[in-house]
Amino acid sequence: MNGGIQPIKRRFCPAALIILFAVGCSFSTGKQEYEEGILAYGKGAYQEAANHFAAAIEENGDRAEYYLYYGFALTELGSYDAAVENFSKVILQKDFTSVQENNKRAYRGMGIAHYLAGNEERALENFYAALQVPLLVEMDEDIRSYLIQVNASLLERYRVAGELERARELCDELLSSYGESADLFRMRADLWMEEENYEAALTDFDAAVAAGDSRMSTLLGKLMALKALGRKEEADAVSAKIATMQPDNDDEVFAGALAAYSIGDYDTAKPALERLSLGGMLRADYYLAQIAILQQNYTQAVGYLRKLEEAGAKDAEFYYQMAVCLVHGGQYAEAEKYYGKLLDLGDASYARRQEKLYIVLLEKQGRYAQALERMEKYIKDYVTQQDEEYEEAQKEYEFLKRIQSE
Repeated sequence: MNGGIQPIKRRFCPAALIILFAVGCSFSTGKQEYEEGILAYGKGAYQEAANHFAAAIEENGDRAEYYLYYGFALTELGSYDAAVENFSKVILQKDFTSVQENNKRAYRGMGIAHYLAGNEERALENFYAALQVPLLVEMDEDIRSYLIQVNASLLERYRVAGELERARELCDELLSSYGESADLFRMRADLWMEEENYEAALTDFDAAVAAGDSRMSTLLGKLMALKALGRKEEADAVSAKIATMQPDNDDEVFAGALAAYSIGDYDTAKPALERLSLGGMLRADYYLAQIAILQQNYTQAVGYLRKLEEAGAKDAEFYYQMAVCLVHGGQYAEAEKYYGKLLDLGDASYARRQEKLYIVLLEKQGRYAQALERMEKYIKDYVTQQDEEYEEAQKEYEFLKRIQSE
């Protein structure tokens, strides 16, 4: 969701692999099927290629290159588990040069399959294992580029889960391992922005620029950090530079909007997010919903949340926000439906919030006896005299007692 490296699907290089595997195959059983598979693979006919490689293996199950290319074809077809299974059959614990070279190819193949399947940890294990083989060094640059991509994907997963410190630690490790990468500085800057540590974010934005990052989204991030720090003159200079630029893609537009959102500059963030929403970017809908909630435009928020629901949203935060917005919109029956879904999830981290939500829901519907009963339990379970909510909770409790007795 930030403007750093985004996970991408990489295609393999059939020509290079054909050269690597051509020697020593001319008299083997399954040769014809294998060669036809190579031709089909080179044309992008991956299902046809897979069929040929499977036939070659059936004729001769001792050729490592048959399993490797079958794995490559299966990966292209999205059959990642089957691909890993075939790559794993190549791995042998022998010190022969040819065996170790095939091991390296197989580890790389398994890394790619795991990565595309969304299993970053297993992908990293296999890419690192491939680099441990001190042969075919011409493959190492490609493997390292995958390592950056996988770590970026893992970092994004941590960020989305709210594990910002863990994500930053991963950035630190990557910078230590791979040197001063503009993309890594930018990733860490975005994380600092989310934690509202604008000085640290500014340092990393500057480091990214110094390392060659000229993206509009990076300058937008720097601008937002400067604005948050009240450094108007510097912010104006960066703003003037940005005014002469055009974003390269929607990810840059989104990154700039997210930077604005992170410091409460909704007037800047909202128009860009609305354009991205019209283009089908669900990440934009999420932040538009948050802005609408913050601006107390609950009807609009529900509209954006429904788009997320249509796309499959069903986590605790979604159900909670939907219920809250529907309560504010007076749609109590529907709000209770989403409250029920939240309750069914059994997420302990939402226990207090969902209980308070239900009390409000009962009160709005005039079910004061039930609301009073739940309020007594709420105060007993969650509210102490040191709690910042103590005074408000007591007032609400007294109100419910009074209205119940009237």
